[in-house]
This record gives sequence, structure tokens and C-alpha cells, in this order.
Amino acid sequence: MQSAPSPRGESPVNPDGLCDDRYGAHPYRYSHHQTLKATPPSERGKIYADEAFRLLRPKLVIPSLETVQACLLLGQFLGGEGEYRTKHIYVGIARLHAEVIRLWEIPDDLPVVDREERRRTWLTVRISYQWSATDMGTGPIAVPCSQLSLPCVDDLSFHTGPAAGLQEGSSAVGPQYGLWCQMAGTLEIFDKVASLLRRLSQSDGISFTTYCSEAPLLAQQLRQWANDLPENLQYSIFNLQSLSELGLGRTFLAMHIGYHHFYQMLYFPFLHISVAPGSEHLALGSNFFRDCALECKNSANTVSEIVQTASTKKDCELLCHLYAHITVVSSCVHLHTLLLSEDAKELEMARERLLLNFRYLTILKAYWPAVDRSAHRLRVFQNLCMDSISNPFALDNWMARFLTEPTSIIAEREDMMFAIPSMGQPEISTLLQSTQDTSGVAITTDTTDPLGEWSLSTVPGFDSDSSMFSSLLNDRDLTTEDLVKNSLEWLLE
Repeated sequence: MQSAPSPRGESPVNPDGLCDDRYGAHPYRYSHHQTLKATPPSERGKIYADEAFRLLRPKLVIPSLETVQACLLLGQFLGGEGEYRTKHIYVGIARLHAEVIRLWEIPDDLPVVDREERRRTWLTVRISYQWSATDMGTGPIAVPCSQLSLPCVDDLSFHTGPAAGLQEGSSAVGPQYGLWCQMAGTLEIFDKVASLLRRLSQSDGISFTTYCSEAPLLAQQLRQWANDLPENLQYSIFNLQSLSELGLGRTFLAMHIGYHHFYQMLYFPFLHISVAPGSEHLALGSNFFRDCALECKNSANTVSEIVQTASTKKDCELLCHLYAHITVVSSCVHLHTLLLSEDAKELEMARERLLLNFRYLTILKAYWPAVDRSAHRLRVFQNLCMDSISNPFALDNWMARFLTEPTSIIAEREDMMFAIPSMGQPEISTLLQSTQDTSGVAITTDTTDPLGEWSLSTVPGFDSDSSMFSSLLNDRDLTTEDLVKNSLEWLLE
């Protein structure tokens, strides 16, 4: 998702449609230079973006590789500014230009750098457009897999090596450090997950029983993707340290946070059903639903651990605005734990992770105006949790949009006709009174962290005596309701 500069000194565009903010499209946004201190980080890129728009305007009718790249970069800038509709337009223009010049076709007479640049740009177009289509609630335009044209050059060599020495790999599984190739493997799965959620949420869509039969198949595809990763790209502290020293730490974390986000999306509906399965679902067994809910929680936990690592480890920062949405979904899962779990250790971990998620969102807010909308979506969700009539975790059309459309404007939920029937859970207002006075089935989450022992004490520079963050975390007199309310106010300030 984020990467180091290419050997030609250009601004690379990443395979999920995100530009490399630290090195390319927004070089001053994250700068600590003295001359920029008076300008808020979120304001620093506008003057350069305005000039880029001016230069691009006469080129919009001249299809070229450069036009495609410019549209993608400016589209992502617009997304960070909260101009989502215009962003989708620019991503759509990039796709049209890419198809006009048949970007997936790689002429043999081009230098290896140019061939690789075409492959990576076309992959970016594919994934950017897929994210935009999902965000708009529409299906992506199908493009033959034969046109995917995966990168063939090792990421490390492409980003840091001399252009004259680059060689295309011949391995069937891609180059040694082929993070782009690996991330492309989740593209089709992501589309299927989003589509399945939409089908479940629609009045004329599939039944929950059908969802229960299809979701494990997609989960198996995700697991297979993870199992097939080369050993040096598996999620571990050793691999993170090794790749961060090579300048690929951000890309490594981005790859894994995407994987776990798809998992938490896929299994989110089971949070609702796992507490008290209805009679029509008992044939599957209550353990099935609890196990699926546990998978959702485990992935949400890992998302929190990744953003925690990214915000504290040098050269591993994940500062693109899209991560705000991923973190919001993770936060909603933690909120479910706080409301319904009776396991003391699980409650403690959920409390810490929820607040660390909020802390990470405050970091992103400093750079991207669009993060405010993600934070306000959390406020809307919290308001639902305060509503004694609604169950915020049931997957209706509102919740499907909440999960799959990061930039859509989500109003208060009005239609309480859920695709998944009510299971007679206790009223949410009762559950919110205290984490010590909850109803429901305790689900003990596997808190094993593949990146090592995870705890708040690992956060560098954490001041346990004076910070507002510490106050919220350590005040044991706060009920769950007050904890969430106060931390959201802190986040939204």
C-alpha cells in the first residue's frame, strides 16, 4: 500500500489505489521542516494540488501513461480532502485512459523499467477502480484476469536498485520481495466479500443460511492466500524488522492490514448471531457462530496491533486516509466485545485496543480532513448503541454500506427491518450500563500476537500520568458508555 521511491524518482502509486504520501504526491504533508511549522499538515498540499490540476486539464483528452498516473494521484488527494465524488471521477478517468492505451499490453522493445511501470500502474488502476466501485455501491467492471499483468520485478530492486541492473523475475510465484504481486491476490476475494455483504443486506437478496454457506468458502480463500505467502512475507516481528530495514516495512504492514480487514468485514454479521442463534440456525450449531465471531474479533485485534505498530515503529507509518475506515470497523468490533463479553481479560484488551484505535485516528486527522467523516461515522454507530430499540450489529442495508462504502454519508439508521432477524438479545441500553453487568455469551478471544507480546507498555513515549489517553484507559470507574462517549469527544475535538 505504501512504498519507497521508484528508481526513476517518480511518485509510485500503490496497488490499493493509494499514492505514496511520504515520498510522492504529498512531500510536505509529513515534513518536520522549520519553515512549515506554521502551516497545518492538512493544508500543505493544496497549493501543489491546484497547480497539478491546472497542468493536467489540457491533457485530459490525451491518453497517456502520465495522464493515468496523474489522475490516480490527484484522485487520492481528493479522497483525503473529503471530495469523494470528484475522486471517483478521476479514478474513472484513469481507468478509461488506461484502457484506451491498452496499458496491460507490455511491448517487448521497452526498457525493463518502463515495462514494469506499465504493469504496476495498470494494477493500481484495477484496484483503485475496484475500491471506488465498492465505495459507490456498484459492481466493478470485469476485466479479464489475463489483463492483470502482475509486476515481475522485485519490489526492493525496483524501488532502490539502478535501472540498468533491473531484471524481470521468471519464477511462477513472483519475485522474492513481490508484495505487489501478493496483494493482487486478494483483489477478487475483496470484491466477493463486498458483494456477499450487499446481497445479504438487500430485501430481495440471499438468506442468512446462504451467507453461512458462502462466507466460509471466502474465508478459506483468504486463509489459502495467507498460507501461500513466502516465508519471508509471513506476519511476524522478524519479517517486519527485516523488511523495514529494506524500506518495505510500510508495504508489509499494509498488505497484512488489508487481509485482516477483509476478514473482519466477512465475519462481522456473525457478531450479532453468535450471541443467541435462532431456532432456524441451530442446525449449524452454536459453536459455528461463536467460532465465526471469534475470527472477526481476532482480525479486528490484529488490525489494532498493526496500526499500533505502524504509529510507533520508524519507517512503518501507515498514514493514508483509507486506513481510518479500516480502523473504524475494527473499533466497532471492540465495542461489541465491551458490550457483550464477560471475560475480564477480553474486556481489558478490547478497552485498550479501542482507545489505541482512537489515538491512531487522531494522528490521521492531523493530516487528512476526510478522517473527520470516519470519526463521525463512529459517533453515529455509538448513537445506535445507545438506542434501546436497535441492534447496531445486525447486518441490514445500512450496516452493509457502513462496512463496504468508506466514504458514503451514513445517516442515522431509520429502517429497523433487519435482513437477519432479532435473536432476543438484551436491550443495548442495559448492556451499556457497565462492563461488569453484561448479558450474553462470553467468547474468549485468542490474544496471541504474532508480532510479539502486545501491551500498552510497548508504546514509546507513553505518559501514564498526564495524557488524556491514559486517563481514559486507566479510570476503572468509567462505565463502557462513558468510556466510549468521552473517548469519542476526545477524538472529535
